[in-house]
Amino acid sequence: MILIGIAAALAGSAIARSLGVAETSGIDWTEWLIQIGLAALGVSLVDRTRAKRR
Repeated sequence: MILIGIAAALAGSAIARSLGVAETSGIDWTEWLIQIGLAALGVSLVDRTRAKRR
């Protein structure tokens, strides 16, 4: 699950950069929300996949 979080953080940063919201004068809330959303989605998908195997 930690690897999913790392991948989500990297992907979220790339998406934020492409949207032009990664560089702000304060806290990058939009980038942070994108990263958390991707991490939640990734963990959810992996959890569902593992649950089907049991």
